[in-house]
Amino acid sequence: MRATFVLIGICLFFYVLNLLSNVLIPISFGLMFAILLNPVVNRLRRWKIPKIIAIFLSLLLALGIVIGLLSFIYTQVASFAEYGDQFKIRGTEIKDNLQLWVTDSLGFDKQAQSDALNNLVDKSKDYIGTFLDSILTLLTNILLVFIYIFMFLLYKPLFVNFFYEVFDDKQQDKVHSILESSKSAIQGYVVGLMLEMLVIAVLNSTAYLIIGLEYAVLLGIICAILNLIPYIGGIIGVSLPIVMYMLTGGDDLTTPVIIAAAYTGIQLFDNYFVVPKVVSSQVSINAFVAIVIVFFGGALWGISGMFLSILFVAILKIIFENVENLRPWSKILGDDLKAAEKRNIDEANEAKLIVGSNLNEEEATTKEEN
Repeated sequence: MRATFVLIGICLFFYVLNLLSNVLIPISFGLMFAILLNPVVNRLRRWKIPKIIAIFLSLLLALGIVIGLLSFIYTQVASFAEYGDQFKIRGTEIKDNLQLWVTDSLGFDKQAQSDALNNLVDKSKDYIGTFLDSILTLLTNILLVFIYIFMFLLYKPLFVNFFYEVFDDKQQDKVHSILESSKSAIQGYVVGLMLEMLVIAVLNSTAYLIIGLEYAVLLGIICAILNLIPYIGGIIGVSLPIVMYMLTGGDDLTTPVIIAAAYTGIQLFDNYFVVPKVVSSQVSINAFVAIVIVFFGGALWGISGMFLSILFVAILKIIFENVENLRPWSKILGDDLKAAEKRNIDEANEAKLIVGSNLNEEEATTKEEN
């Protein structure tokens, strides 16, 4: 009966999370960025700047960075309008050539291809629409997020004191450890993501400039931003420069292969060096759990859920580490394979010793009986 109530409670909890997503997502981002900006506010406070002014200056700094990045992307994208007719003509040529190749090679007539293409376009519109809805929702909530950031920074002492007062004096050290570890994990993870995005943007832009792509820097930055979106971002990231190459008059089939190879090489460097050293080390969650929770977060809150799910589980892991009965859960979420393997080896050796001791006792007993 207890297990049934627990299961019902978990289902209701996630149902409420999904139902209140429009409210909880801005609050979550507001809390995350408030924790990220807290060191800036503290530094300004040490310079004898009043708290409210320090918070406003921190928000202006963050807003300036966002506006600067969006302005650069907007000016670059706006220049595409000059080539609108050229892109349209080139796109039609590519479609006609592709249809001709499919007809000659595979025997499908143009009408069947057109029907299949229209179905594919209709399906892709649904995915694109979902993606754009998520982005639009995030953009429309930016003002609300900044308000939440301001409130979290302003009323930070109240929130912190609340957690200390909820628990008795014996638990104060654990509460302090959880709060400090959670803050460090969030700050380290977000800063790590920003550093990763910067590194990937530089590598992408350099590779595209060497290849000779139009708008190489813009494509490098966009692909680096898309790289923050798990799985979907990678697919769009490798397709975008290839499509741009074809739309700007590229006929050589070797160049798309080179683009894909360069992107794959950068992704391998990112996955096996940048992410483990710069990003994953901040949260210490194993890859299996990360993949599952990213998909789960995407199903629950869309792209925002994919991004936030890692942080939520990282905080849960920290809480589990500080609660004795929940500590096994922190280990299954973590990535400390060496400790787990060592324990398995120790237990196996101990089992062998026990078995060996029992065998020796049996042999001794047999000899005595004889």
